[in-house]
Amino acid sequence: SQPGLLENLFQETKSKQQALMETQQALTDWQAIMSELEEQQPLIAEKQERLQTIQRQLPQYQEYEQLAQQQIAEQANYQAIQKEYESCQQEKITLADKVATAKQFIEQEGTLEKANFECSSVADHWQNFVERWQKNQKAWQKISQNQGELHELTQRFAVEQQQKSAEEAKLQTKKSQWASLQIQRLSLLLEEGEPCPVCGSLEHPKQQTHQEVSLEEIDQAERELTEVKKTVQRFTETLSALGAEKQQKESQLQEQEAAYTEEQEQLAAQFADLQLPLTGLTFSQVTPAEIAEVESQLAKEKQQIAQKLTEISVEKDHLAELEEQVAENSQRFEVLRQQVETMQQSLERITIQQMIASQLLDATVTYEEMTKQQTLLQEELSAFERQKENVTTQGETLKKEEMILESTLTHLEKEQQTLQQTVAQL
Repeated sequence: SQPGLLENLFQETKSKQQALMETQQALTDWQAIMSELEEQQPLIAEKQERLQTIQRQLPQYQEYEQLAQQQIAEQANYQAIQKEYESCQQEKITLADKVATAKQFIEQEGTLEKANFECSSVADHWQNFVERWQKNQKAWQKISQNQGELHELTQRFAVEQQQKSAEEAKLQTKKSQWASLQIQRLSLLLEEGEPCPVCGSLEHPKQQTHQEVSLEEIDQAERELTEVKKTVQRFTETLSALGAEKQQKESQLQEQEAAYTEEQEQLAAQFADLQLPLTGLTFSQVTPAEIAEVESQLAKEKQQIAQKLTEISVEKDHLAELEEQVAENSQRFEVLRQQVETMQQSLERITIQQMIASQLLDATVTYEEMTKQQTLLQEELSAFERQKENVTTQGETLKKEEMILESTLTHLEKEQQTLQQTVAQL
C-alpha cells in the first residue's frame, strides 16, 4: 500500500542519511590525517635529502672501508714481506760471515802446503839420517865385535907367548941335558994325552966323575930335544901368525874407528840441521826408541796436515755452495727490497686516500652503519608513501561514497515527495 511504501522510503532515507553522516565524518578524519601528512612533509623532505646524501656518500664510505680493509691486508702482507726481507738480510750477513770464515780457512792452504813440503823434507832428511845412523851403529857393532876379537886374539897371543916361553925354557933345559949327556959320553971316550974335542985340553981330571951314559939315553934326550924344538917352532909360527892377524886386526880396527868417528861427526852436524818435532833431543840421546818417537811425531804431523788439507778441499766445495747461496740470496734480497718499496708506496697512497676521504666523510660512521641508515630511511619513506597513497585512495573512495549517498538521498527525497503528493491526492 501507499503508506507502507512511504514508510519504507522514510526508513531508507534515514539509513542513507546516517551513512552519509558517517562518510562525512570519515572524510573529516581523512582530512585531519592528510593535514598530519602534510605537516610531516618537511621531515620527509629532510629524510629524502638525507637519503640522497647517504646514497651519494655511500660509494665513498664503501671505498673508504675498502681502503681500510686494503690497508689491513697490505699492512699484513707488508709485515710478512718485511719480515722475510729482514730474514733475508740477516741470512745475507750470516752467509757473508760464513764466506769470510771459509776464505780465511782456505787461505791456510799455502801455509799448509809449505808445511807439508817442509815436513816431507824433514822426514826425508830424517830418514837419510836414520839410515846413516843405523848403518854407523852396525859399524860400531862391527867395531865392538872386532875389539872383542882383538881382545881374544891378544889374550890368545899372550897365552901362546907364555906357552912358548915355557917351551923355550924347557928347550934350554933339554939342551943342557942333551949337552951334559954328550959331554959325559965324550968324556968316557977321552984318552989320556989326547986333546978334548970340546976344549982341546990334554988333561981330563973329571973323567972319572962322569957316569956312564948309554946310547939309548942319548937318543931319548935327542928325541925329547927335537920334540921340544918342534913345539917351540910351532909356537913361533903360531905367534907369528897371531901377530900378523893381530896387527891386521888393529889396523882394520883403527880404520873402522876413524871411519865411525868421522861418520858420527857428520851425523852430529846433520842432526843439528834437522828441525825435529821433538824438542830437547840431542844427538847423543838418539836411540831406536827416540827414532820411533820422532817418526811417530813426523807421521802424526804429516797426517794432521793432510787432514787439514782434506778439510780445506771440502771447505772449497762448501765455499762454492755458499757463493751460490749468496748469489741466490742477493737475487731474492733485491726482489724483496723492490716488493717492500712497492708496498710502502702502496701503503702511503692508501693512507693519503684515507686522509682525503676522512676529510669529506664522518670517520666515526662505518659503511655498514651508513647502509643501515639508508635502508631505514628507504623503509620509512616507502612506508610514508604507502601510507600517503593509502590515505589518498581512502579519501577518493570516501568522496565517491559521499557523492553516491548524496545522489541517493536526493533521489529518495524526490521519490518521497512524489509519494507524499500521491497519498495526499488520494
